Amino acid sequence: MSLVDLKSNLIQGVKDFCWSPTNHYIACWVPESGNQAARVLVLDIPSGKEKRQQNFFNVADCKLHWQSNGDFLCVQVECQVKTKKSTYLDVFRIREKEIPDEVIQLKDISVIQFAWEPKGTKFAILTDAQRPDVSFYHIDGKKLEHLKTLEKKAVSKLSWSPQGQFIVLGGFKQFNGVLEFFNTQEMETMSIQEHFMATDVDWDPTGRFVATYVCHWKTQIEKRLQHLDVPRSIDSPHHERKILPIYLETQTSSTAFC
Repeated sequence: MSLVDLKSNLIQGVKDFCWSPTNHYIACWVPESGNQAARVLVLDIPSGKEKRQQNFFNVADCKLHWQSNGDFLCVQVECQVKTKKSTYLDVFRIREKEIPDEVIQLKDISVIQFAWEPKGTKFAILTDAQRPDVSFYHIDGKKLEHLKTLEKKAVSKLSWSPQGQFIVLGGFKQFNGVLEFFNTQEMETMSIQEHFMATDVDWDPTGRFVATYVCHWKTQIEKRLQHLDVPRSIDSPHHERKILPIYLETQTSSTAFC
């Protein structure tokens, strides 16, 4: 292993970086320093050529979200001025000339999860609140469009199907395992299920099945894995089965297979 072209590309003060999933691009951000604004850079590797730079002020935190095809980059910027907090979502169109961007400002709102639709042009955000809101956006040609906001939902995690279109709005932790299956093409809820005290959710690669489970380290109730067919319409049936845990070595953890 050796340095690319036997040289390093020096950028002072980098806080975080993230590779494009498909291109030889790397995105990084540099916090504010003195009178210099915070910066987000998109660099070509190995040349180190700067493809795009954007400045931000009053930045408390910054997260970088690449779309799975590398077509878009969303920069999630948390800003704070005195006691007021705001979130900016700056979406860059990586494939277009000069990499144009569009900005969404969310005043007095913190985003606790951002999730791109795999291989798609939509994204969902979960906002921080006692009863959170879930909002959906779509990049339509040259326009960034707000599709819908689901208000005051029992949701703590967003989980897209690997094939896109469908998303599970998972209500874990204080919401006790409520699962809402949502179709982002029709913008409608297909089904609401429950797996009591479930702690997480996983999709199979085809997007046909979803598994929810209870993690031993998060709760001491009976360990259970629930296997569901993903509904293709509002009235589609679901199937459930219960699987006994398999205890490993120290007897402190359990794993279930389906």
